[in-house]
This record gives sequence, structure tokens and C-alpha cells, in this order.
Amino acid sequence: NPTYDSGSLGLNGTGVNIAVVDGRINQAMRFSGSSSYFYAYDVYSGKSFSVSLWINPSSIATCTVVQTSYGLYNYACHNLLGFYSTTGSTMQILVQGYY
Repeated sequence: NPTYDSGSLGLNGTGVNIAVVDGRINQAMRFSGSSSYFYAYDVYSGKSFSVSLWINPSSIATCTVVQTSYGLYNYACHNLLGFYSTTGSTMQILVQGYY
């Protein structure tokens, strides 16, 4: 299951409005639009963590790929990784850090 963390911290998560599909390695999540997302729990519990992902977009549009937040609901989100496109055929990867 692509929502399970195979690392030592076991930071499992939940996918919302996703499809589980064959991935580059094992399984992957397919996001169908703005109502699709994945969230992991307890990533700010005083332990370091990493995020890795393969991205294979079916189309290119400006969007946020990874956000951080202090809670799931009613908290400010900070964009950590996103795409920016003005042409629809090429894009820039934007990275912004908060701590």
C-alpha cells in the first residue's frame, strides 16, 4: 500500500480521492484533481524525516505538490514544493522552506 511508510518511523498516512496504481517501484497514488490529497501524521514530533516522490503529470499546470501544516483543518498551509507554468508545455519547480 503506497500510504504506508516503510521507514523506521512508520509515519503512515491517508490518501483521499486517490487511486492505487502500478508505480515506478511497487504501487503509486494517482491524484485526480484538487480534491485528491495525501496526508501523513506526526512528522513534527522532534524527529527528522524525508519526503521522496516520483511525479508523472498527465498535464502541466501551476499547482502545489507538497504543503506543510500544523494540523489537518483550519491551520495555515505553507507550500513546500510546487510547479509553475505559464505555457502549459513547460514548468519550473518551486521549492520553499519553513521551519
